[in-house]
Amino acid sequence: MRPKSTPNTVNEFYQAFGVSRTHFYEQTKAGLLKVRKAGRTTLVRAEDAKEWLDNLPEGCQ
Repeated sequence: MRPKSTPNTVNEFYQAFGVSRTHFYEQTKAGLLKVRKAGRTTLVRAEDAKEWLDNLPEGCQ
């Protein structure tokens, strides 16, 4: 699944990017992934998801 242009919920984000819920929250706590709050809902803007993805280390060649 590819990230969409509208904000992703936590569930949508970790399913789209193949990371665990724990890893998602570790990344946000470390300040590596920006999130927004709408009431009790945590959202990730598409721009912030792309920035997080672009800053990941490159894989093995």
